[in-house]
Amino acid sequence: MLADPTRFKRTFESINSKIISAKDFVDELKNHFTVLTEYNNSFFSVTPTLSKLIQTYRKGGFSVHWMEELFPDKSFEKIDPRAFHFASKFPLWHMFELKPI
Repeated sequence: MLADPTRFKRTFESINSKIISAKDFVDELKNHFTVLTEYNNSFFSVTPTLSKLIQTYRKGGFSVHWMEELFPDKSFEKIDPRAFHFASKFPLWHMFELKPI
């Protein structure tokens, strides 16, 4: 089933108006925020919630033995300061160690 494009457009316009009103904050290099429209109420199934992901591992016969959120190395700040500061506040990757049940 395809997502309703008018629903997405209304949602985006609502989010966009808030971003524009917060432009000064958004433009700062070290102070970021992100809008997560897909996490708990999925429109396009981009990424599962952590609980859905872990439940899938469990159904597949594994348990999570260890998990870590990965952050950028300090040296990355020289390459892309904006991306570095964003990823330092919102981890972009998770590493899981799974063990068979």
